[in-house]
Amino acid sequence: MEYKQSALHWNKNLFESRFTGIFETALKSYAHISKKTGVQINPQEKLSAYLAEVKRDFSSFMSLSRAGSQRSSASESQTRHRLEHLAEGDKAMFHLENYLGGVYYLTADEAFREGSTFVIQESKNSTKGALPSLADIRDGLFKLILFANIHRLTLGGKEVEFKVRLKLTSQKIIGSIRLPSSGKAFEKFIERNKKSFTARHVKIILALSNEVSENPRITIEIASNK
Repeated sequence: MEYKQSALHWNKNLFESRFTGIFETALKSYAHISKKTGVQINPQEKLSAYLAEVKRDFSSFMSLSRAGSQRSSASESQTRHRLEHLAEGDKAMFHLENYLGGVYYLTADEAFREGSTFVIQESKNSTKGALPSLADIRDGLFKLILFANIHRLTLGGKEVEFKVRLKLTSQKIIGSIRLPSSGKAFEKFIERNKKSFTARHVKIILALSNEVSENPRITIEIASNK
C-alpha cells in the first residue's frame, strides 16, 4: 500500500533481489530430496552454470531467457501432434514485443490466408467426445486473446491484416457453425447435433458465443473433422 513506484518496478526489483536465492534453494532442495529418497535427478551442471551466468551479469538473464524461448517456439512450430486436426494451414511462429520492451516467442497451431486477411488459428480436436475438453478450450481462448490484442502484425516487414479464430472439431459433430451467429443458425446447429450434445455441451457453446460477442476480434468455429 505504501509503495510509490510502478508495478513494473516492484516486479523488477523483487526479481533481481530474490531470483538467485530462490534458484539456489531449489537446487539444494532437489539434491537433498535425491539423497534422502535415493531417487536420481538430472545432472545440475547446466543449471548451476546458468545461475552463475545470471549472477555474473544479471542483465544477461533477459538474453538467456529470450534465446530459450525462441528455441522452444521454433521447436513447437515444427511439431505436429498426432491428434491435432489441422486442415487449413501450417504452424506459425510469432515474435511479439510489448510497449515495455519485453520480447516473447509464441506459436499458433495454424496460420493461413483468407482473401487479403491472415487467420491466426488455435485448433482443438476431440477423438471421443462431442467437444474438446473445457481445459483445451480455455487454453485455446487464452492464447487467442493474447493474439487478438496485437496492435500491429507484420510479415516479411510488411504490415498485414489479421483475425484470430478458435476451431473446435469432433467426429461426432454434424455440420458446422461459426460464432457469433444468428439465433436461427445457432438453434438449427444445436438441433442437428441433439443426439451428441448434452445440456453441458450446449451451455459451453452458449458461453463461447457470449465470449466472442465480448471479443469481436475472435471467432469460434465448431465443425466435424470427417
